[in-house]
Amino acid sequence: MQMKATLTILGAKKSKGDFNGRPYDSTILYQQVSLRQGEDFLGAATEEIKWGTSINFDRLKAMDIQFPFNAEATLEQVTNGKASTLVIVDLKPIYQK
Repeated sequence: MQMKATLTILGAKKSKGDFNGRPYDSTILYQQVSLRQGEDFLGAATEEIKWGTSINFDRLKAMDIQFPFNAEATLEQVTNGKASTLVIVDLKPIYQK
């Protein structure tokens, strides 16, 4: 199931290499999320969200984007049969005029 959302991206990290003979390659984005309201919560926090391979990190770096930035994201809910998670399918920065 895919959906669109506007995200505030605070940072990005790529991981690429080999661990015990198994290759890995990913980009993780850190998005701003609101803390639930309550007596013991104030402000916002960050949450990791996966965005494909390290190629996506390199694409962001080439855009020379200033962090944090807002982006229009296409998200997809995926599951392993036990737990579901959201991953980014497409991300388009929203440029301020």
